[in-house]
Amino acid sequence: MKVLIGLSLLAISVFFLAPVLPEAPSGFDNKSNGLVDDATHSADQVKFDEIEQISDGLGPLYNAQSCRECHQNPVSGAGSQITELRVGHRGSKGEFVFPEVPIVGDTIKGRTLINDRAICVEAQERVPPGNEIRTKRLSLSIFGDGFVEAISDASILAVRNRQFDRNLPKLRGTAAICGIAQFVEILEKQGVNNQRLGRFGWKNQHASLLSFSADAYLNEMGVTSRYLSGAPIDVTVSSIVAPAGSGLTAGQYAFQVLLQPGATPGTGSTSSDLNQDAGNFNDRPYLAPGTSSKRNSYRNRSLKFLDLRIQRNFKIGEKFEISPSAEFFNLFNIKNVTLASTTAFNYGNPGINEKTGAVLAPSNPTFLALRDPVTGAYLLTNSPGNPRQIQLGLRLRF
Repeated sequence: MKVLIGLSLLAISVFFLAPVLPEAPSGFDNKSNGLVDDATHSADQVKFDEIEQISDGLGPLYNAQSCRECHQNPVSGAGSQITELRVGHRGSKGEFVFPEVPIVGDTIKGRTLINDRAICVEAQERVPPGNEIRTKRLSLSIFGDGFVEAISDASILAVRNRQFDRNLPKLRGTAAICGIAQFVEILEKQGVNNQRLGRFGWKNQHASLLSFSADAYLNEMGVTSRYLSGAPIDVTVSSIVAPAGSGLTAGQYAFQVLLQPGATPGTGSTSSDLNQDAGNFNDRPYLAPGTSSKRNSYRNRSLKFLDLRIQRNFKIGEKFEISPSAEFFNLFNIKNVTLASTTAFNYGNPGINEKTGAVLAPSNPTFLALRDPVTGAYLLTNSPGNPRQIQLGLRLRF
């Protein structure tokens, strides 16, 4: 009895002496939460509120010109009443099918988003007939997302596993509801073991704020980055110099050399002077000499996963229950090879030197390639995804 009393007093004293973890700071006052000083926070907010222009890479399709446009109620970073439109339709077997959205000279595929705005009439999107599935998604507050990013995968999985517990009390109508944890690729972490539990986006499709920001810049403002690229449609023609004696204006020469037939000169650009004409603007990527690329030409390979979780409960007498479980990640062990040779400044070659007309040799011959173009061998620089993983568990309830 003395030992039990001593242990109880010790436990009580430890409880009272343990530090109390503070709640995450909150407030709509445009102040820092303490992670950085107010000056740094204010400087970051200026970038968040910055209005993107066509010269910055805006478009050709976009929804807004600033992050703040969709996150400003009541202050920058909060939610708003701004929505975006997602559409699709059902296939012959009842499956969901992405829309095919026609614009002048191109068709946009593989996504549900219909952008509200465009930098030119040729790129303006409209919902094609037959896409009866339509929904609007509200712009959410991003306050506290830094804390969400810091949550470990194990903590999220523990919440998910707890929702499988049949002995926990359930509200009416929620007996069949439980969370689904999905691993997604971290865009800024290329290579092996680059996956983490998703936690950002309407479908938990991103695991880091940097990945999520790259996605938002591309889909909401049309601005590409080294993490997500959708090659721009048109090219700036402000400083092209036509060859002497050609009889062409700079604009006419640029149209012949850079743009696809029927395209309208616009203002999209890549990251550098790829065709080496020493102009003071950035060029549009090439697919081949004299053939410029289409929008979204430079996507990496798609990733495919099938995860499976199996659990069964067994009663042992009246007081005990054991629940063995097995989780399989990438069940079919799909290789999910991602292409490593994706250096952005090499997009432009092979191209044409605008001053001389000479064809430029490829500066990155293995760009977005699985095999060496000369030997045919697999490129060892490409990165395979995570292999099949199996996790076994056993829970004892009493």
